[in-house]
Amino acid sequence: MLEKEIDLSNALELKLDVYNPSPSEIKAALLVSSGKDWDQQQTDWKKLVPGWNKDVAYALGADKFSPLIIDKTTNKLLPKMSNLHALGIILEVPAMEGSLYIDNIRVVYGETTTGFQKSEELKISGITENSKIIGLYKKFELTLGIRATYDNPYDPEDIDLTAEFTSPSGRRSVIPGFFYQDFKRVIDKNQEFLVPADSPVWKIRFTPTEAGKWKYKIKIKDRTGEIASQEAIFECQPSKEHGFVRVSTGDPLYFEFDDKAPYFAIGMNVCWYDGKRGTLDYENWYKKMSENGMNFSRLWMSASWGFGIEGKDTGLGNYTNRLDRAWQLDYVIDLSEKSGIYNMLCLLNHGLFSTTANSEWVNNPYYESNGGPCAKPSDFLSNAEAKKYFKRWLRYVVARWSYSPYILSWEWWN
Repeated sequence: MLEKEIDLSNALELKLDVYNPSPSEIKAALLVSSGKDWDQQQTDWKKLVPGWNKDVAYALGADKFSPLIIDKTTNKLLPKMSNLHALGIILEVPAMEGSLYIDNIRVVYGETTTGFQKSEELKISGITENSKIIGLYKKFELTLGIRATYDNPYDPEDIDLTAEFTSPSGRRSVIPGFFYQDFKRVIDKNQEFLVPADSPVWKIRFTPTEAGKWKYKIKIKDRTGEIASQEAIFECQPSKEHGFVRVSTGDPLYFEFDDKAPYFAIGMNVCWYDGKRGTLDYENWYKKMSENGMNFSRLWMSASWGFGIEGKDTGLGNYTNRLDRAWQLDYVIDLSEKSGIYNMLCLLNHGLFSTTANSEWVNNPYYESNGGPCAKPSDFLSNAEAKKYFKRWLRYVVARWSYSPYILSWEWWN
């Protein structure tokens, strides 16, 4: 029992030293009690050898505990680390004599602000390609381990990752990279829950538009300096993909693909999902749309629900609290490709910048009451600070999703 409820919502793990008096190995799991119903959950078992076991670590992520419990008030996975009632150790032992000692209990917290500050010598610690051979108009993705010095991984003035791609014909393109957190998707009672999976990484996404051998080189710049990778090569082979949708060169009243195949949009608004079902809705909708001959949808990014990656709960220029929303949009774009559906991605919705129509201005991170630079909605169009943050946001959006031919178009405003 704890003398009072404790808040471990920002904690990464709990560490302790344990003395096992038994001559044989035993197992120990962390037990927590949380929520108004005193729900009990435990972690996976840790093996303890005879004698002292130093730095026994239990991760405190919700996906590390079982059984799965859902807080009906917040619709989140428990444990609800903001109101823990009790912590304990449960043992699995065949037989034991003597006293088991627990010492040096400590909690390891995440960083403040973005949660991902680093202060390391600038270095690329690893580069992984999704494949050495990529189909024409298919995604080529690089996953990078980066050591650097920065406070905000979303600010290119703090840390800037780019890749220069050179096509077989010699055309060059510079593509920005982005900070990425993977998530584990849990479905329970027809609802979607997302919990962080593994450590964050950096990614670069690119779609080759010519068959043949492509070259690329990575550059990283932080406050301590700049480095570049060795030049690397991947091969692009022909595929059945049509490419990006363009305005027709034969008749500007129509659309066509890169391979000159016609595109006539038939579809509907599926702008946001039900708050509890998440991407489950799009699995259902895109399947039915595809079965009925549709090839177009419209998605909203900027609302305080759905796919918005910046809101009152993030502050400007910091997307950490909504990286799960970005993961959801990744998932939906992948579904689009499988379903043959091309998306108009609406970047801003009217309510966030209106005081009259469906107003959400009070929840807008640009509003001065929320720490933003704008006293009124129209300031967004002229305020220099607002422009700076919006350009940063656009850079992240372009870095993460512009690779996809299934982004038909960008819509600035609903």
